[in-house]
Amino acid sequence: MDINSMIDMNFKQKVRDTFGATGDAWLQRLPAIVTKYADLWKINLIRTVVNLSHNFIMYATDAHNVKVILKIGIPSKSLESEIIALIAYDGNGCVKLLEYDLDDGVMLLEDAEMGMNLSELTLSGRDEEAVRIVVEIIEKLNLKNSPATVPATIAAHQNNQNSKRADVTNLASFAQVEDWLHGFKELHMHLVSEKTDGLFSVEIAERAEKEYCQLLSSSNKRVLLHGDLHHSNILWGKRGPWVAIDPKGVWGDPVFEVAAFTRNPVHDLLDLGGHNLKMLTKRRIELFSRYLSMDTNRIWSVSFAQAVLAGWWYYQDHKQACSTWNKMAEVFLAIE
Repeated sequence: MDINSMIDMNFKQKVRDTFGATGDAWLQRLPAIVTKYADLWKINLIRTVVNLSHNFIMYATDAHNVKVILKIGIPSKSLESEIIALIAYDGNGCVKLLEYDLDDGVMLLEDAEMGMNLSELTLSGRDEEAVRIVVEIIEKLNLKNSPATVPATIAAHQNNQNSKRADVTNLASFAQVEDWLHGFKELHMHLVSEKTDGLFSVEIAERAEKEYCQLLSSSNKRVLLHGDLHHSNILWGKRGPWVAIDPKGVWGDPVFEVAAFTRNPVHDLLDLGGHNLKMLTKRRIELFSRYLSMDTNRIWSVSFAQAVLAGWWYYQDHKQACSTWNKMAEVFLAIE
């Protein structure tokens, strides 16, 4: 099998645009990495996943003809956090990590064998059902994953793994929700130094940072958050039936876990029109409060603040503003 021919040119360009010379060097090594782990883990490569971002992903089957996923990324702190988070979750609410190697940034995952992602429920008028599903996943992910329990979970996993071990000292490499505060400060500096059409007003940015700081100061519990639990990262799985994929692995208050859902799928939500979107968003906050025993004001605060932060991240990634995020932030302000 010619691995090089299976690496899409658009994917290569994305990697080069994001990582520069480091990405180009990794792309040159990628075919050899794929071949190495296909041989080591005795998997049969089938095809490449379409619409890749910055990780190379292939469908495959193992020696028992069970469907699996081979995922390879440029070794980094964020990729390491994803691997360790998957170990900690151990298949509870999340896809199961079967094999891994930290040095090469390689994972072998169970294939969720998805039929759809959670956005399809929301867009078919079943948003309350979608909320209940994500609540169940949050409870599975957060229930036993505190700073006191995660090291023991990883240590137990190490005893049963033949791949490159994840040292429990790497728990310190997990991001924290406090780290994201830097994004608000970057946004504010950008807004006061230059005008960017479609980006937020200084007033909205300052309000978002204020809400975020208040959330941090009032937090009294820390769990290992998925960190990006939006609709497209929740799949209908054969085992689950619903499972999460692509965890970031972030320490923080449980309330931070709901924000990726409350603002998504953002582009489709805006098609609902102002009144309907406000009603849906307000209802989501009420449901999360009821099911997870969280304060509605805190859910609103984290949802609004992270909608602004998401808009800033989009700008950083694409070098242009997307007015969608500004409109979503205004929706949250309208239902305050």
